[in-house]
Amino acid sequence: MAHYPHYVGVPDMAAVGMYLSAQLLQQRVDIRLNKHVTGMHRRDNQWCLTTANDQELGCYDWVVTAVPAAQTVELMPTSFRHQHSIRQIQMLPCYALMLGYAQPLQLSWDAAHVTNSVLSWISVNSSKPARHRSTSLVAMSRNMWASEHFHQTESWVKATLLETLVGIIGEQAKQPQLVALKKWHFANAPKSELEEVFIDTHQQLASCGDWCINGRVESAFMSALQLSKEIRKALLHTID
Repeated sequence: MAHYPHYVGVPDMAAVGMYLSAQLLQQRVDIRLNKHVTGMHRRDNQWCLTTANDQELGCYDWVVTAVPAAQTVELMPTSFRHQHSIRQIQMLPCYALMLGYAQPLQLSWDAAHVTNSVLSWISVNSSKPARHRSTSLVAMSRNMWASEHFHQTESWVKATLLETLVGIIGEQAKQPQLVALKKWHFANAPKSELEEVFIDTHQQLASCGDWCINGRVESAFMSALQLSKEIRKALLHTID
């Protein structure tokens, strides 16, 4: 059990992104949702983005990606000078088992790191501020276990993780009212010895993400912050 604070979005984790996007909208930034960019090409010294059905989404001076390493490799042109380095980064999957209970569980903690188990983390989701009062848990699998069992059936994974959870917190967890499973393909990355960001100032291309550092949500923030500084430096140099 960790005896230090954990920070969460309120009323849910999407609140952080909603807050940031609201600030951008106030600045009249053009935000487009549900657009799957699959290609990019040069035209008049800009990068033009296209979707799978050849819809063009506009042309831009810079292209910055904040997606998993494998998707970055697919999207960025082969001329991007960091292609080889990013290709070496192998991201690992994870399973998240979400459980809801009709009756409160007797637990003395809100979150726990788990060792010597197929589970690595258990959190009492309902203990977070502004959540529904019904007891709910989230149990995360170990990355290597998820990788070894990534093609198992959903029912098998649910049963295995629930059985493991019951072995940790007791029979009280055996009969959840709700069971759901989330399968994350690109969930984590080993601690990187490469760069916090990948930027090609000559071609005006850049990539950031949690995988640039060590796969934690804090790493996503720190990588993006560092990249914003690098791009600002490049723009100021261009002006000079």
